[in-house]
Amino acid sequence: MCEANAYLIEGNEKILVMEAVDTVEPEDDGIRLVSIFGDQKFIDA
Repeated sequence: MCEANAYLIEGNEKILVMEAVDTVEPEDDGIRLVSIFGDQKFIDA
């Protein structure tokens, strides 16, 4: 199993969105991130 950290890049700045991301799921209006711990975060596209 492999996990990664998710970052949002704004200009030259990297903002950590979630650690230990296991799944990236595309949705109609954004992206859902799911961590190895079951935490979920939605990012608007």
